Amino acid sequence: GSVAQLVLDLFQRMARARPLAVVIDDLHWADESTRQLFVTLVRGLQTVPALLVGCYRGNEVDRGHPFRPVLAAIHRNDRPEQIDLEPFDREESSALARAVSASRTDVRADFDSLFRRSGGNAFLLEELLATPTGVLPHGVAEVVLARIDALGADAVAVAEAASLDSSLPLTVLAAVCDLPANRLEMALDVLAERSLLSVESGGSAFRHALIRE
Repeated sequence: GSVAQLVLDLFQRMARARPLAVVIDDLHWADESTRQLFVTLVRGLQTVPALLVGCYRGNEVDRGHPFRPVLAAIHRNDRPEQIDLEPFDREESSALARAVSASRTDVRADFDSLFRRSGGNAFLLEELLATPTGVLPHGVAEVVLARIDALGADAVAVAEAASLDSSLPLTVLAAVCDLPANRLEMALDVLAERSLLSVESGGSAFRHALIRE
């Protein structure tokens, strides 16, 4: 049989011997074979004592993403429980900061800055904790720039211009980017879909301060 079927057979045997939990992370990056495996497990693990958890970034799975049809089919046929994870609030972020930086004494001193810059995003907060105060973490810069560069020239131009002054009216932003209104709107929609930038009161705002930096 297929590799997916062989994996399913193995997990079914394991679950019959002892209740099993299977977690597949970063499904927004999954290739075709991994997507096929996930669907096979969704169908095949329902008859045994097993819990299947699939994790993905909702803002990465837009209308044209290859994982979107998989999600639609699973929700239509298998009725999974969906849990949307929100960014950490201040208390949760503080708990993470204390856990990650148990040996540091300055976490509380610059926590306000840490929380503001991270926006409650656990990855960003951990990167900031591992970097000297006031420094932009190299790993964060690489991830953010790669995400924006992949969105096309218009989105890159709008993000760069907004990073200089996020209070710019949209008419000024369009002029700075030399974009007609329709292309500016499309670029803003793309940035909003990826949770990078949003439109607020005629201007724009970044989801996290670190993205603007």
